[in-house]
Amino acid sequence: MSELLTLRGTATAVGWMSLSSDLLVGTVNQFRIPRGLKVKLWCKRIGGTGSTTVSVSFVPDITSPTSNPLATEHLASAGELLLEKRRPIVIHSLTGLEGVGIYVEDLAAGATVWSEIDIEIEE
Repeated sequence: MSELLTLRGTATAVGWMSLSSDLLVGTVNQFRIPRGLKVKLWCKRIGGTGSTTVSVSFVPDITSPTSNPLATEHLASAGELLLEKRRPIVIHSLTGLEGVGIYVEDLAAGATVWSEIDIEIEE
């Protein structure tokens, strides 16, 4: 059994993007993967009003999050980028502390960036 989930967020500064979804109550900076399950990253959508660098990051321990980029994308100017995977990026959770998040690495002054990722959670 699996569940498809879209995480989306907006940022105006460098750092972890606050993520929301129709299945989450409130917002999160990192999405924790339950122990024994895996997440498949299928699609990324990134857009912004200026130059930006955004990475989808693996977080080995959400209690002390560090950015370990899995996929980094750069927008040279205002616009939008859509990337779909035929073979997804797979992240396994062995301890239940692992997670995934979107980290804004670089952002032009006064710019806004938004991002969405489509993930599938399964056993």
